Amino acid sequence: MNLLEIPIAAALFLLLFVGSLVGFILTRNPLTGMVTLVFAVMAPIFIIRLLEFLFNISLPLPLTAVALGGFLAQPVLTLGLAGMVHQVPRLILVLAVGGYVATTGSVMLVLASPPLPLWVIFATLFNYGATALLAAFYFVRAARRRIGSARARLLIAAGATLMMAAALVVAGAGAAADTQSTVLPAVAGYAVLFAALGFSVAFLFPSWLARPWQAPTAFNLSRKLLEESGEADASVTWHRFAQLAATASGARHVAVLLGHPDRGARLVAELGDISGADRAWDGAAFRSLLALSERTHEVPSDRTGPEVAAVVGVRPVRFTTLLGFNAPHGERGLLILADDRRSLFARDDRETVETLGVQAALLADRATSTGQHAALAERLAETVDALRAASQAKSDFLASMSHELRTPLNAILGFSDLMRGEPGSGGRRRVPDDWIDHIHVAGEHLLELINDVLDLAKVEAGRLELRMESVNPSTAVSEALAGLRPLALRKRVALSATVDLPPIVADRGRLRQMLYNLLSNAIKFTPEGGEVRVEGVLDGPNIRLSVTDTGMGIAADDHERVFEEFTQVGDPEARQIGTGLGLALTRRLVEAHGGGIELESDLGAGSRFTVVLPVGLREGAPDSQVTGHVPTDGQPAATATGPALPESEIPSGHEVLAIEDDSQAVALLGVYLEPAGYTLRRERDGVGGLAAAHERRPVAILLDVMLPGLDGWEVLRRLKADPELRTIPVLMITVVEQREVGLALGAADYLVKPVERSALLDALRRHVPGLIAGPRRRVLAIDDELSARAFVKATLETLGCEVVLAGSGREGIEAASDGGFDLIICDLVMPDLDGFQVVAALKVAEATRDTPILILTGQALDDNDKNRLNGQIVGISEKGEDAATHLRSWLERVAPGPVKSDGG
Repeated sequence: MNLLEIPIAAALFLLLFVGSLVGFILTRNPLTGMVTLVFAVMAPIFIIRLLEFLFNISLPLPLTAVALGGFLAQPVLTLGLAGMVHQVPRLILVLAVGGYVATTGSVMLVLASPPLPLWVIFATLFNYGATALLAAFYFVRAARRRIGSARARLLIAAGATLMMAAALVVAGAGAAADTQSTVLPAVAGYAVLFAALGFSVAFLFPSWLARPWQAPTAFNLSRKLLEESGEADASVTWHRFAQLAATASGARHVAVLLGHPDRGARLVAELGDISGADRAWDGAAFRSLLALSERTHEVPSDRTGPEVAAVVGVRPVRFTTLLGFNAPHGERGLLILADDRRSLFARDDRETVETLGVQAALLADRATSTGQHAALAERLAETVDALRAASQAKSDFLASMSHELRTPLNAILGFSDLMRGEPGSGGRRRVPDDWIDHIHVAGEHLLELINDVLDLAKVEAGRLELRMESVNPSTAVSEALAGLRPLALRKRVALSATVDLPPIVADRGRLRQMLYNLLSNAIKFTPEGGEVRVEGVLDGPNIRLSVTDTGMGIAADDHERVFEEFTQVGDPEARQIGTGLGLALTRRLVEAHGGGIELESDLGAGSRFTVVLPVGLREGAPDSQVTGHVPTDGQPAATATGPALPESEIPSGHEVLAIEDDSQAVALLGVYLEPAGYTLRRERDGVGGLAAAHERRPVAILLDVMLPGLDGWEVLRRLKADPELRTIPVLMITVVEQREVGLALGAADYLVKPVERSALLDALRRHVPGLIAGPRRRVLAIDDELSARAFVKATLETLGCEVVLAGSGREGIEAASDGGFDLIICDLVMPDLDGFQVVAALKVAEATRDTPILILTGQALDDNDKNRLNGQIVGISEKGEDAATHLRSWLERVAPGPVKSDGG
């Protein structure tokens, strides 16, 4: 029995024909139609053989001849099918058709008178095999453009085509040899069976089996998309999707549109020759394309509408596939595949590519979000840098302006101070006293504001210097209370302190500044008759200094606002004159010490500000700079300029060179120095200053930083590099606050304008060599009038005295209790204790019973008053035009010193 007549082979080919026919009827796909035609020409011969096998009959020869002619057309039609999925040269198709017509015609002509000539048999077998071989070759070529199951099924189709040709060649060779062997028919039968199975897998594989087969391919494509897109931007992701879509479908031209059906779309990726790459689609055009993709996925060239032509252009493209997919945020994607060949497995390709499109949309959206976040972060970083630069520029501007303002203030404060102490003509000054006081007070207020602004600028610019040393908090509290007691007395505010704390490591001046700010605020906002208390307790490694008042209090909502710069809270009508910088600066200073500040307050119940500071050295805020040596024995650290020397005699004729271009500053220096016995010489620039230093060899040089030509830093460097001049002490007097730089370059001391007279004289006494040591005279001035105290201080400080001021009788008695004064000057008329009571108390106290007391008063004394004072004072001087002369004279009589009695 011939195995070609095995029923299973006939059943498989019949199933292939029926399945492909049903698929063609459902899809009207020309490619499926060609598959149907391939199996249609093969089915009759197997049906005839099946009927002959089942019923043992022989069908008419014409019917068999027609079936055989159709069967011989199978390789030609298969070659045509291969030409639909891969380009086959037209000449090959023509030769294949010509060979089929020639050989099949010859078979039909001689079939009526068998047997067939051998040459006809061999020619037919050769033509069949050669055509099948070409078809298999082009299937293989098409498979090279595909991946996954599509490639495998095309290769299986090529193998099945070759297997079918081998079956016919073996069967034909056996018939031509007229042998009774069963081997060749068996081989041919198995070849037909395997060919039928191969065609079934290639063209009639069920979808429920095809999907699992395609799943690894889809997974690999997704993995490549994810790996190769990575953290790239969205355009890279879309371009990679277009490449993978072309790989999955075999298309040569790819376009990807993305957009919203209402707002339109844009081309996000292209591959191949896409002529619509530079245009965008409005909502109507995009909706039309999406609707077309839903109606039919593949559009032949003869039905390509204007929508598709807008993408692929007007050039002839035989087949265009439209695949829509969803994207985030309500958008839709559209994949357009254009090629001159069809895909045998369009349904599987479509499912794979649509899934890949959704993943690409998600990845692109993530890349866009990541890019936006990165761009936002970069913009934020740029904004932060810009804000930081603006803040730095603001801080530099504030610092610079503060320095510039300090220069004229130096002259205002200095000369107004001298005017207050200068006697007038006929007992009256040409300028009223209150005018001078207004000038001086306004200048001091402006200087305080400038200092606060400068300190804030230092903190923000990271240039705040803390000179850490051992400080006794009790002493700092006492000093702050002493300075603010007159203000409290005027408002009848009671001041009290309970502070018993160990020494801490802090900046002495900054600690006093914190306490002064808190106390002055408390006094300012406490009504008359109120109370301000200072309390200090040790709390583990910290101290807690609290300032409590009985003022108006602060609402809870304003607890943070009070620490903001230039901010005052509460009732606008009840606000006090001020800048709103004190508390803001205090918090910055506390934080720079590594501490914190707390506020407890309610409206109408007063306020309690508590400064928490570490006892030992702790790292402060990041923008603070800690300098200085912290001693371990609890004693104050020496400053960078060395310990202060005792008071020295200032012989006349000691020349001081001032290298300063500001005439007012030089005039003020002359007023400060000449009464103390110095001779002042001025040079306006650095070159002249260096020349004068060589020529005159002054005992000291006062040097400004900002000079025309050579600046002060260069002058200082040259002075210290010159062997003949390096020993001359150089005192920097400038508005530039760079103390550490000046001292590092060799300056003996560093004073920041405006400079007080006492500070300048003290600095000269410390650093001018060759002077005779002598005791420094200390004077206590007790007077309730601010102008009177200022007058005494201005007069006696020019003589090198240390003047301590007291604003009331009780304050004077308390200040004198420590002793150590060479002279006490006291008024008679004061609000709490009059001068008679003060003198009596001082003469009873052991520390002051031997201290000379001078009465300075504007009251006329009768004999009774003089008798009350007799034996208790050294003299009486009246306030008036000769008061300064009398003070100098009495000082020389009761506490003689090296200075001239006429002031020089």
